[in-house]
Amino acid sequence: MGIKLAIDFGTTNSLLARWDAAHQAGQVVAIPNLSNNFGAEPGLIPSLLYVRDGRAAEVLIGQSVLAADFPLEGLRLFRNFKRGIGANGSAARILDGVPWSDFEAGKQFLDHLLAALPFQADEIEQLVLTVPVASFDGYSAWLRRALGNFAERVRIVDESTAAALGYAVTEPGAIVLVIDFGGGTLDLSLVRLPESREKTGQVLFTDRPKAGKSGLAQVIAKTGLALGGSDIDIWLGKLALEKAGLAPDEPGQALLAACEQAKIALSAQEETEIEFRAENGERHTVRLTRADFEALMEKRGFFSSLNGALEKVMGLAHQKDVYREDIGHILMVGGTSLIPSVQRNIDSYFRAVTGGRRRLTDMPAWPAQTWSVENTSIRADKPFTAVVEGALLVSAGLGLNDQLAHGFGLNTLDEQANPALEEIIPMGSKYPSSEPVTVHLSAAHPQQRQIGLEIGQINPDAADTVEVRYENEQPVFFAQATNALRLLARLIIPLDPPGEPGKARLAASFSVDAARQLRLSVTDLQTRKKLIQDQPVEPENDPKSEIESLPALAEKAGSGFRISLAGLGGILSLLNPSQASIEALSAALRSSDCMVRYTAAEMLSRRNDRESRLVFENVLKTGTAPQRASVIRHAYRFSWFSAAPLFRRGLADSDARVTEAAIFSLCKMRQSEAYQQVTEILRNGSDAMRMSAIWGLQNHPDGGAVPVLALAVRAASAEIRALALEVLGASDAPEAIPLVRAAMSDPDDNVKYAATLSLVELAHESCFDEIAGLIETSSGESLRWTLRGFFHATNYLGLELGNSSGRLFAALENALGDSLPAVRVSACMLLAWSRHPRAGEVLLRAFQTEADSQTRAQILTNAVHLSSPVAETLVHEALDSTDTLLHKTAAFLRT
Repeated sequence: MGIKLAIDFGTTNSLLARWDAAHQAGQVVAIPNLSNNFGAEPGLIPSLLYVRDGRAAEVLIGQSVLAADFPLEGLRLFRNFKRGIGANGSAARILDGVPWSDFEAGKQFLDHLLAALPFQADEIEQLVLTVPVASFDGYSAWLRRALGNFAERVRIVDESTAAALGYAVTEPGAIVLVIDFGGGTLDLSLVRLPESREKTGQVLFTDRPKAGKSGLAQVIAKTGLALGGSDIDIWLGKLALEKAGLAPDEPGQALLAACEQAKIALSAQEETEIEFRAENGERHTVRLTRADFEALMEKRGFFSSLNGALEKVMGLAHQKDVYREDIGHILMVGGTSLIPSVQRNIDSYFRAVTGGRRRLTDMPAWPAQTWSVENTSIRADKPFTAVVEGALLVSAGLGLNDQLAHGFGLNTLDEQANPALEEIIPMGSKYPSSEPVTVHLSAAHPQQRQIGLEIGQINPDAADTVEVRYENEQPVFFAQATNALRLLARLIIPLDPPGEPGKARLAASFSVDAARQLRLSVTDLQTRKKLIQDQPVEPENDPKSEIESLPALAEKAGSGFRISLAGLGGILSLLNPSQASIEALSAALRSSDCMVRYTAAEMLSRRNDRESRLVFENVLKTGTAPQRASVIRHAYRFSWFSAAPLFRRGLADSDARVTEAAIFSLCKMRQSEAYQQVTEILRNGSDAMRMSAIWGLQNHPDGGAVPVLALAVRAASAEIRALALEVLGASDAPEAIPLVRAAMSDPDDNVKYAATLSLVELAHESCFDEIAGLIETSSGESLRWTLRGFFHATNYLGLELGNSSGRLFAALENALGDSLPAVRVSACMLLAWSRHPRAGEVLLRAFQTEADSQTRAQILTNAVHLSSPVAETLVHEALDSTDTLLHKTAAFLRT
């Protein structure tokens, strides 16, 4: 048997493991010179690549980069390149005249990692790679190109599902929040796991899968930050320098390594020491307590950034009616998740969402390995290995507890001798079956000499209507359908003596084995003979139904087939609102499944009738907070007269999430009465309320929404201000221009960028002189973001800079004297985009006078890529240049 491997290709660190079939477990594989041999998890491979020779593709990867003591900044070092691959890559760097992108860095990293494996290529039966779930298609396409022939043996699984499997979360369809807090990044992914083991992961070298059948976790919400353990190391290094009475400059690599060890130590103990040698050779020892450590993180805004990311991912989840109570598991991966204050902060955030309280005697000791917030379990006991272990389980054919994605049924005749479908084993049933399901059958006609058992799979998508029944006071959903049975086989059972109606004659017992194979046993109740003994039901080629030989049910049964909660949401989404009974939709609204709840609320609002409104009123009075929020979020489809009482109740709700959902829905109404009500609320409202208003206005905003967005632009959060400006830009409302103009002086660069985009979107060429004035009075990073926003807006809208007065080109020429190279490059991008003769003159002069070699190479590259009229002139000058980098860049661009 060949070797089964898994690689967790991480943003900060990667990990390799192999499947040990004898012990049914995974083993970390350490690779000499690439893996570390110290720290919390020996075997980790730093996701670093250093380009020694760009033209010859001579590189170092992993621990060998750190061992070589190269500077960990600069153009030749690639870090976080995995993030760039998922985001379609960052701008290429010119190294030795050759462009190096995140894609090329990732390919070289994998090539060298696979080449260093302690196995022969032909020994590897399967390699499983984990893939970011939110950028699955693009990332997978890159992997196919990067791996070449090796791709045929590669299986891929999304990282969220792998983390869940590694943490032994095996419930199909479970809602899971994965918090990946590594060395350089924080990524939060809220997902619904795949519905069955057979649909987990996919072969890499295959056609693109059909939507919904790809074996991936379904992304509900995702966000990320460039914040991680390496930032903490730098902060600790500066603090250590300060405590030692030294200038708090950028810490060197030796000090950063000592700070990383101190960070790890403070996760398990109350104090530690940082020992380091200063530049003058003098040794220093700094004592640091956990309280000092946590105060430093608070001062640096670490916890506010973490809470902001949590707020964002949960806010996005609320748009899909997913709330904290719906999350079954929070899984923490990455080394930063071991820091006690990080765990405590996450616990406090989710506990505050629902007002949950914990007795002091129940509080875990931080750092904790596992704990819970009400119904949600939180795991942090496998921060380094969960993802790769889960990937190995997929390679071994293990993983999710399996349940049937479809049910099995049997054709019968009802009391009027009409064909009827009898469900045998419902969809969602676990397999292998713990015990068989027995159905008693009788003859449908006098002197019936044979019974035809027509067995097949039930197609839930064929449902015509949905209704609800109550069993033991619990709602059970049933679907009525015609032609819902995909016939697999038709078995003829002789009756000797002949059978008579109304008397049980056959006992047919059905079960499903571990391979999802339906098995059948049949006993003749009259003769006591075993006619079939545990026989697999093998599919036949195009079996035909024959009504004459069908049996009847010996016992009366309800019509239709059961629908599992996992399947109910999908079935409801295929139906018109009138095809589901009001009772079924009312019961579905109170479901524990967020997808079912969302779809039921959507269908009731589309019915837009009195019965639906009464259901909404009842849920707002008696439902749980997630149910109330789901209802009010969909109330915007009712008339204002019908919806106003619902909104009054929703806005007065004690749970902030219901209030925020009401604001979202009011904005979706696009009515003046609704806008007025939201404006009054937001005057003293929270940023969360402002964010809800923005989400409600994102699609097709109009001029009536400007007063609402004017209040959103006042948010304390820069991210919310920027989003409000984006929506204002899309409103096509002239009255929005003064608001956008005022935001051009916002202290946050991202807000400036958004304001510049929106001003150009609203005012077009008429604002060019105004932007020229802003360029004249700005410098550094602030100017860079203004120029970037201006370039992206004019490029997207196809606006020509030459339609402005000469002031704009004078301002751009002035920006070329800025001390920040990125500003000069951004100004040149605008000049390269313009087709005005003045732009070409200024660009040529900027290229000729630029002193920095790398900046000149970037100006040249951008001029060629943007097809500047002077691009050919720049290439000729570069080819004649004695600057090696510039000459190589031009030669590459020419080829």
